Amino acid sequence: MKTTQPRTRQHGFTLVELMVTISVLVILLAVAVPSLHRFTVRNQLAVARDDLAAALGLARMEAVRQGASTLLLATSGSLANGWQVCADNGSSACVAGPVVRLYAAPPADVQLSGPAALAINALGVPAAGASTYTVCPAGGGSGYVVQLNASGTVDVDTHASCP
Repeated sequence: MKTTQPRTRQHGFTLVELMVTISVLVILLAVAVPSLHRFTVRNQLAVARDDLAAALGLARMEAVRQGASTLLLATSGSLANGWQVCADNGSSACVAGPVVRLYAAPPADVQLSGPAALAINALGVPAAGASTYTVCPAGGGSGYVVQLNASGTVDVDTHASCP
């Protein structure tokens, strides 16, 4: 009589179990990735909004502190390239010397619009009156309005729609 060895249980996944697991993972990723992109763009908008509001506040504070006009000046003439806060030489250009603060360009998903140069006088008020900046997602949608009022205060509001 022939004796048989007892079968030992093999460990691992079958091909069917592996395919079902991969299919569930693909479905979950298909749902999560677009939401993650929208989340990232919203955060980039909030960072650009906060940086712009902080730059306006810093320019105002430096103007009052130094008793001289300061500028919020777009880098290379466009806010898309970043901006800086610096002392004004009287002709909407930075005084030679150190820049108070330099801000990096926003991500490609964020569009900024507004004056490329904004002078704030020694009293902390904008020399040309109120100025408005918009912070929008590149593809359109809902964004923000950052405004420096004629009194020198910074207001941030939700913008209903962006072009």
